[in-house]
Amino acid sequence: DEPPGKEQIETGNSYSFENVSFHYANEQDIIQGVSFDTPSGVLTALVGPSGSGKSTLLRLMARFWDYQGGHIWMNGKDIREVQTVLALFQTPR
Repeated sequence: DEPPGKEQIETGNSYSFENVSFHYANEQDIIQGVSFDTPSGVLTALVGPSGSGKSTLLRLMARFWDYQGGHIWMNGKDIREVQTVLALFQTPR
């Protein structure tokens, strides 16, 4: 299902992860208590071994999935309040 959200965000986003946790359906947490910032205009690298959750974090940032714990902020707004790209195409103009 498409996650809900009403706010639209401009380009040049900054992200802030605060104690974020994520798990797939009926599984143990894959991401546990992750916190970091990615300021706008600054190159941020996610580095780690295969299977450590780098792609999962990016998918959470893109709102492909919703996280279960903590908060993810984009430009100071909770990303759960932001429209996904798919929702922009489905919104009547």
